[in-house]
Amino acid sequence: MNFTVNKEIGGKKLEFVYEVKKGEKGSLQIGCKVEGYVGASTKTGMVYGCKLNQDKKAITFSTVKTIAGKKVGGIVIPEEIFVEIKKMQDDFKNEEEAKQEQELNDIKNGKIAIEVKFHDGEYLSGHTLHGKQAELLVELGLARYVDGWGYLANNGVVEALGETFTYSQAVEFAQPKILAAEKLVASEKAKVEAKFLEAKETGKKVKLESWMEDCNDRNEDCSLDNVITYAMPDGTVKTERNHTW
Repeated sequence: MNFTVNKEIGGKKLEFVYEVKKGEKGSLQIGCKVEGYVGASTKTGMVYGCKLNQDKKAITFSTVKTIAGKKVGGIVIPEEIFVEIKKMQDDFKNEEEAKQEQELNDIKNGKIAIEVKFHDGEYLSGHTLHGKQAELLVELGLARYVDGWGYLANNGVVEALGETFTYSQAVEFAQPKILAAEKLVASEKAKVEAKFLEAKETGKKVKLESWMEDCNDRNEDCSLDNVITYAMPDGTVKTERNHTW
């Protein structure tokens, strides 16, 4: 979609030329040029990175531009053009969501295999994966996200399944760990329920857990607090904080 908006800025009548198209992952890619001011130094004559501001019904620049001696952050566009661009944005978003959902189903149904590749980094090396494949393995507890690096398959996954495998194989491999985790959660829940029952029957508070954390009172000559939570007879949880010196 291409359109122009005529605006008078700094006493000059200028023509803002816009190009709107589909960008990565269903996003809008909006370019703009203003002869003599914006986009002249680029190969296409366009400056991309513009955004649709729905509140102001305008297209804004990624950074404020100086045009005809004035600071310009964006340009209000005609209502009919705003409606059309908004529809394009919604359509692109819906298409991307449908595409992502289809990919997810195809992975789970085995139509798309999960692939991991070894990456030898400067500080960290391991098998990486991306997108929905990575998200599914994280859900299964077979991968994790490392800041500044990406998704990393856990130790033992490649040794057991290879670098290419199906989602069902991943589920089967993860099942013992999933069951063990569920059993642990159930066990911990049962312990907590037992403490609340004890508190109710005895009429006394029962300790749930305790830990140390930074002091929350700058007026105290203390660096760490001992925090304790209790199950109370009325079914509530009470937290007590004790300063340490």
